[in-house]
Amino acid sequence: MSGLKRQSAFGSPRVALVAAAANHGGAHVAALRLYRGLRAAGCDATYVTGLVAPGQRDVGPPSTRVEEARWKARARIGRAIARGFDRQAMGMQSLNILPSGLDWRLSSRRFQLVHLHWVNNELLSIPEIGRIDAPMVWTLHDMWAFCGTEHYMSDPSAYLGVVGTRPSAGPSQLARWNWERKRRWWAGVRPILVAPSNWLADLVRQSRLLGQCRVEVVPYGLDLNRFSPAAAASHSGKRSLRVVFGAAGGSQDHRKGFDLLIPAVRRLAAMLPESCLELLVFGEAATPSFDPLPSSVSLSSAGVIDSEEAMSKLLASADIFVAPSRQDNLPNTVLEATACGVPTVAFRVGGMPDMIEHQVSGYLARPYEAEDLAAGMAWALHDSTRLDRLKQAARTKAEREFGSDRQADRMLAIYDEAIRASR
Repeated sequence: MSGLKRQSAFGSPRVALVAAAANHGGAHVAALRLYRGLRAAGCDATYVTGLVAPGQRDVGPPSTRVEEARWKARARIGRAIARGFDRQAMGMQSLNILPSGLDWRLSSRRFQLVHLHWVNNELLSIPEIGRIDAPMVWTLHDMWAFCGTEHYMSDPSAYLGVVGTRPSAGPSQLARWNWERKRRWWAGVRPILVAPSNWLADLVRQSRLLGQCRVEVVPYGLDLNRFSPAAAASHSGKRSLRVVFGAAGGSQDHRKGFDLLIPAVRRLAAMLPESCLELLVFGEAATPSFDPLPSSVSLSSAGVIDSEEAMSKLLASADIFVAPSRQDNLPNTVLEATACGVPTVAFRVGGMPDMIEHQVSGYLARPYEAEDLAAGMAWALHDSTRLDRLKQAARTKAEREFGSDRQADRMLAIYDEAIRASR
């Protein structure tokens, strides 16, 4: 990692990073890491959030209890309205319909630039996003900004097409109504959009709503000293092969594909009959339940991991990380495993190819084929020399592309361009 700090053309730009929470969910973890990287690079950044975690006091002025209570109430009301009008919807839906006054607060603080992140759960209403009176950068952590109410869609084609044209079929009536609100309120807004993955960047460039905006690809960054192979905890003298799966919500999030992992692990046990395997799961309080695994496979749960130190120790102790997501942008867990020198086996979907070099630092299986996922795990685990080579390549990939200083440097260059263009 470089120790040099990028000098902004505008000195130490006063920037507001806006996100719904400080430490809950992958998008918020990524935003908080960027904030810290920007501060380390000399940027006068303030983290503006609806909810500050207990004990978290380095993300700008903490919200008052009244402000937090108001945000939580708006979030509950917004979710209830979305559920009430669209009971058949799959996955999270956001309307961003209730005013918060945050647009006025951002303008009154005279920030040189506002950097939006995940602003749902009614942190900012759609009209308020359109009224922000400052140069704006917006990191898209999912599809919501160019869809209607949906955060992820298996088929977003209804929202893709010629800029300015309306979706005619596919989304629900509620989603189309919300898309029209965005079209109306954001007609004159031209933020620089930042996509963490090439997959998401390609989608937004094709979108009817935001396809006219400039899109930059900037991967998430993380502290490569905190997440490193040296973080590995002792593995109790084992020589079982440790396969780790984890995600916020653990096995309960259908999009993360835990149900696709279990048949793959059963196949893996048959492919490596002489090996003892351990499947370690994290992300939910309870150990997931399903039909018994083969006797050569032990199952354990690390529960919810609440610190980066604990996460880095757990991941660095793995032989491989497996991410069987049906759809994903740039999951922090894969970045963290990569930085810890742990190869990842995943389906070739979303942003996975940005993080995993096939048969160099991991394995990209054919989408949703448990047999090929198992083949990838077996390929990585069967040969210890190959596994060591994969681990070294994973760490090298992280050092080359995912350091927090690299992310901050690229973002500061985008800030400079956005501020300069507004003058």
